[in-house]
Amino acid sequence: GAGLSILRDQNGPVETYDLYTSYAYGFLLTYDLRLSIGLQGGFTNWHADWLHINLEDNVDPVYQQNISIWRPNFGAGLYLSNKKFYAGMGIPRLLEHRLDRSAKDQGGVYGFTYRHFYANAGMAIPIGAGSMIFRPSAMLRTAGWISGVSQARSPASLDLDASVFLEETLWLGAAFRTSFSKKYNSVESLDIRTAWYFRNGVRMGVTYDILLNRLRKSSAGSLEIMLGYEFDIKVNKVASPRYF
Repeated sequence: GAGLSILRDQNGPVETYDLYTSYAYGFLLTYDLRLSIGLQGGFTNWHADWLHINLEDNVDPVYQQNISIWRPNFGAGLYLSNKKFYAGMGIPRLLEHRLDRSAKDQGGVYGFTYRHFYANAGMAIPIGAGSMIFRPSAMLRTAGWISGVSQARSPASLDLDASVFLEETLWLGAAFRTSFSKKYNSVESLDIRTAWYFRNGVRMGVTYDILLNRLRKSSAGSLEIMLGYEFDIKVNKVASPRYF
């Protein structure tokens, strides 16, 4: 498999553009266990339009000209899976960069790009005669805290998910998110969701996100509605549920 990713993100006077290509190759380890290897590479442009912002100190040398910085980067990941199990890990950006005008310019450092690590795993467990499928899963994200690199000052994030699939028709589930570091721990949110699979290939779902941290004083959470369709339903004749 091959892919192309183009992204533009704007935050005030700062814009980020990503252009990356990706490639994945998978092969069977056993008759049903597959290992996939993914690679990506490309460029990121970090642009700051400093001349169009109002400054308290108009003689600050850092903000006297616009900045446009190009940086290359690479990523890699592994994914092990079959129909009822998966485990993966990935590092989307292997290189860490200083965002400054030059390596010798000690007064013009605007930020850093840190290496992020992701790991996830899940499985589908039949219960009884198979009329119920229990699906636990977990995802861990960190910007270096586990490896001892703490310059990013960002806590690790852990998602724990559990759901059941009833009669290959109804999904019911909940997810919990927390963050932790060497000096700080916090509960973040609780998600409650449900989805209905119709036999004609249509599926509908709804998720409600409940904040558990101090942001709940200013936000009542968020609601997400999903509508999907399985295009090969007429070829397969019957709905073939995917557990992941």
